[in-house]
Amino acid sequence: MHRTLLGRGTCAGILAAVAQLASLVLTSSSSAIGSEPTRTGGAAPPLNAVPVSQTSVAAECQASALGRDPRFGVIMSGSEADLPATLQVLGATGWFRFDSGGPGPGQATLVRPGADVAELARRAASAPGGVWLIGNEPNVPGQDDVGPEAFADFLAQVARAVRQADPAAVLVGPNVLNWEKTCTACPGYTQARGWAEAFLATYVERYGPLPLDAWGMHTYSLDWDRPPLADAAADQAQLVAARSWLDAKGLNLPIWLTEFGIIWGFEGVEWLQQPDGSYVAEPRGEFRMDRMVEYLDQMFGWLTGPGAAARVERWYLYATAPPPEPWASTMGGIALLDPSSLALTQFGERYRAWALGCAQGMESG
Repeated sequence: MHRTLLGRGTCAGILAAVAQLASLVLTSSSSAIGSEPTRTGGAAPPLNAVPVSQTSVAAECQASALGRDPRFGVIMSGSEADLPATLQVLGATGWFRFDSGGPGPGQATLVRPGADVAELARRAASAPGGVWLIGNEPNVPGQDDVGPEAFADFLAQVARAVRQADPAAVLVGPNVLNWEKTCTACPGYTQARGWAEAFLATYVERYGPLPLDAWGMHTYSLDWDRPPLADAAADQAQLVAARSWLDAKGLNLPIWLTEFGIIWGFEGVEWLQQPDGSYVAEPRGEFRMDRMVEYLDQMFGWLTGPGAAARVERWYLYATAPPPEPWASTMGGIALLDPSSLALTQFGERYRAWALGCAQGMESG
């Protein structure tokens, strides 16, 4: 669920669905548990306009001089002028972009269908031990959208080229979206578990054991009947279910959560038809920063604690300072940094605190 270089297909299914409707308005009156939630008014998130500087929790983390947790990764939105400074301010270790760059120190390379395998081999030879993320939501329309049989052939070609050039390469795939859940009001989404069953059977029959070092997957809450889309428990359940399946199949692979986050933090959405016939999401209700911060605390608390039982070993949060999605009139998700500077937003402060190991006792809700 991300913006690609060619335009994001995150909600292609949603747009197909709402094309059959004149207008769809979804609202939610739920609030965070505990005291009266802190909300932000207006139609646009204020986090880009009023960034939170490196004070409070972030300053305390800096003063503590704790080391970075190497499990924490981040997805770069593409506008970062100074990558080392961006990683330093966030406390992040691993990273990647939705382009074909890398691999390099801390940088994973995203490999998608159609990649030049000869070029991949050249790059693998020049960067031993590199991390390769093979596939990007092959079960999702508008993303890789590749059938399990074709993906098996694709993985075999990439693995052969990369491993021959660099036997120490780390291969992570197939990076499916969710596991048992798909998306409400999104036709065409293939359940990841069913897709994975067919993929595994095909690969083993044609090529033998999987060449992967880790099972990659994404988690996003996509229940558009209950915005904001910030259900940490549902995302955790997807990871636990995938772990159970891997174990049942005898696949002794750790899980890498190669993308997760929130794509819509507003209480409601209205899909407005444009002159060209397409639909654009307009926010309705409040931007629930309180629910989104709570989501981060719940996810990071689980990943650094109970998630160890599911063998989730690395995770990459989307994103540093993403622009609005092509299907939305405003940015409705998580931005860790002010887009014009390295100033941390409230989300960025939370991320840094967890990455540096000084978030204990600060969980929201």
